[in-house]
Amino acid sequence: MKKWLIILVGLLLLSSCESQISLSEIKFKHLPMNVYTYFDQVRQYNGNYLYFYDKDTLYVFFNRYTVIQGEELEYVTDVQVEVDGETLSIYVNQQKTDDYNQKTFNPHVLYQLKVNAPVHTIKLFNNGKESHFDGVSGN
Repeated sequence: MKKWLIILVGLLLLSSCESQISLSEIKFKHLPMNVYTYFDQVRQYNGNYLYFYDKDTLYVFFNRYTVIQGEELEYVTDVQVEVDGETLSIYVNQQKTDDYNQKTFNPHVLYQLKVNAPVHTIKLFNNGKESHFDGVSGN
C-alpha cells in the first residue's frame, strides 16, 4: 500500500511540473488548410506573423524570404518561448549574411505553439529588443 502511495505522489508531482508551453518547428504541408491559406498569402512579405488556431494552439511564421539584391539576408537562428503569469513571450534570434548560396539556414520558419495556460498578452522579442507582429489572424 505504501508503495502505491509513493507512486501516486510521484505521478502527481510529475504531472504538476508539466510544461505550460511546447514549441515545435513544422512544415507548411502539415498545416490545417485555413492556417496554410493565411500564411501562403503573406509568404511574399518579410515579417513576423501570428495565427490563433484554437484556444490552446498558435502558429508563428517568421519570414525573411524576400531580399533586394545587394542587401544582407536575415535568417532566424533560434526561437524560445516562456509563459510568465498571463504573458507569453516569444524570443527570436536572427543573423544576417550576404552569402545567398549558403545552405545552412532557412529564410522562413514556422512554429506551432501549444499553450496550457491562460494567456492575455503576447510579446515578441527580436534579438533581445521588443518587436511586433506584422500580421495577426485566426479562427
